[in-house]
Amino acid sequence: MKHRLLVSAAFLLGACTSEKITYVTRPPFNPPPDATAGFLGYFTVSDQQTTCGNCHVLHQRDWKNTAHASAWTDLVASGHRSATGSCDACHSVSSYGNTAVAPAGYMKVADSAYHDVQCESCHGPGFAHVSAPDQPGVAPLARIAVDTGALGDSTCAKCHSGTHTPYWEEWKQSLHARMGRHSTEEECQRCHTGQGALQSWGVTAAYVGSSNPIGADAFGQTCAVCHDPHGSAKDPVTGQMIEGQLRFPLSSTDPDRQLCMKCHYRRTVPLAMDSTRTESPGGANTPHAPQGATVIGEVGYQNPNYLDPVLLNVAKTATHGNLTKNPRLCAGCHVHPFSATDPTSGQTVFSTGHLFRPIPCYGPDGVTPTDTIRNCAYTPAERSFKACTASGCHASEDEPAGLIAVARGRIQSLTAALWINSCQGTGATVPLPNRCGTSGIDTFPADSGIIPAIVKNTLNQKGTLNNLTLFANGAVAQGDSVINLDATTLTGKLAQGNTLQVGTNQYTVTATVTAAANQLSGVHVTPAFTAPVADNAKVLVMMMAPLLAGDRVITPLDGAEFNVRAFGEDASGNFITGTSVSGADRSHTVHNPFLAEALLRANIAELTALYGSQPWFPAPPLAVQRIMAGPFGATGSVPLPAPRARVTSSR
Repeated sequence: MKHRLLVSAAFLLGACTSEKITYVTRPPFNPPPDATAGFLGYFTVSDQQTTCGNCHVLHQRDWKNTAHASAWTDLVASGHRSATGSCDACHSVSSYGNTAVAPAGYMKVADSAYHDVQCESCHGPGFAHVSAPDQPGVAPLARIAVDTGALGDSTCAKCHSGTHTPYWEEWKQSLHARMGRHSTEEECQRCHTGQGALQSWGVTAAYVGSSNPIGADAFGQTCAVCHDPHGSAKDPVTGQMIEGQLRFPLSSTDPDRQLCMKCHYRRTVPLAMDSTRTESPGGANTPHAPQGATVIGEVGYQNPNYLDPVLLNVAKTATHGNLTKNPRLCAGCHVHPFSATDPTSGQTVFSTGHLFRPIPCYGPDGVTPTDTIRNCAYTPAERSFKACTASGCHASEDEPAGLIAVARGRIQSLTAALWINSCQGTGATVPLPNRCGTSGIDTFPADSGIIPAIVKNTLNQKGTLNNLTLFANGAVAQGDSVINLDATTLTGKLAQGNTLQVGTNQYTVTATVTAAANQLSGVHVTPAFTAPVADNAKVLVMMMAPLLAGDRVITPLDGAEFNVRAFGEDASGNFITGTSVSGADRSHTVHNPFLAEALLRANIAELTALYGSQPWFPAPPLAVQRIMAGPFGATGSVPLPAPRARVTSSR
């Protein structure tokens, strides 16, 4: 590409003016100061015009608004520039961040053209590309994958690491660094691989690895997934530049544009779907990444008959989800940088907040946060509550520690009333080798609480194969469409839409039938029986078959199970999700303690109204009854109101 310089000469000839225009061809780039590496650097240093920016004008414009564009001047102004030049490579165009062989750029030729972190710092030398811009395969691509095991030269980590900026050291310990989790599952890639996230967000630029996000080539949520290396985007609503070169804003309660909620806002309510769907057996009754929805109060099964709308609104707008009190929402707690003095060495220890742990445990030095949040006590002596105080929400680190203790105790009590999962993790109390380790409700006597009791003693849409084995009461001829069923103990209803399986044949129940005297009489099915059914033949009651896919009703029992899986915590601190905690909110109710308590209390109230008169129904213990009758969180003066209308349907 040739650049032409316009030169104008004016000649005064009497009353006339004559202007001569001369076009002078100038080269599109200057000879690189470091000719060996081929770094071009600035085209004109005075106005920070990069050589790359002569063509890539929009990236040039955006880049000039970033901290990278002032990296050199900021270093000099700080007074911390080392006489040995140890800081220079990160604040200039060098081999750091790309694949050039060191020494290169400013570290080989100390030319001002290499000041600041420019395009070539990440993309690599541009001389070959500007010499033949149309030649395939010559354009330098940036590498945005970051190795979790070793510090790679050709990544952001080369500069954003070390004692005073340990971004890489912290990030590599986080779940964001897990490269390619679920990378072979297409529907999961938009959150579980870096390439998938960028693609779903409309980023079409090519980079190393952009063409193959599958399997071993997939990488995790690296720096360039959340941060835009080319510059700071503008919030489309406010028009303001987004902080930290982030791709989406933090200060928003809109899950479609809030950065963290782009992933942490997946399945937030129980879905009305057929249990035969292989991706979610059991009726999709498990939450998935509901954290963002929990913070802003848009999560869980919520029956308005059992939730006062005023108090529910208060719970939804609790401090953590209130933009006025917590303007950075998730990042207000999860990305909290701070520094402290190591009492042993006397050195300053820096934390960037890129562990993404809101209240991490301290390491052996007592000041450096660690990756874990599980192996230390919830006290300020053993873990950092600094984010809670820095946000302005809490006066001291002791205050949030005490509040967590109160909230967890109440949630654990409510959880135990609804469901004690005896096969939960290492806390199994009853050895059931064929059943422990699953995430379902154990229908044998091991599990206890309101939810297992209802599953064991009723025939409803939440029926399961192992406890709904019935028998034909009388022979049925081929072509008939009515069957009578009996069992040793039957209560409740066989709902329309359930499936009966006789041998290998399946039939759909066309009308709901209520059990009486341990019998279900006059059960109508479709299609008509394709083979005779013998007296006492085994009949399995299944959940909905593909004939009625997507037509399943969400019951109060479904809602209670979903809420417990989202917020429930047993007495040992285990989340009630079976063998995995991936579906739960996982915050020990910290994300929204009032909402979690409100929903679990409403579940108990609704299920008690529906089934409390049954002799098998387990009445909540006295401690839970006191929680139900008192105010939220054991503070305040307004109790959870009694339901305005009782729901009598057993759907």
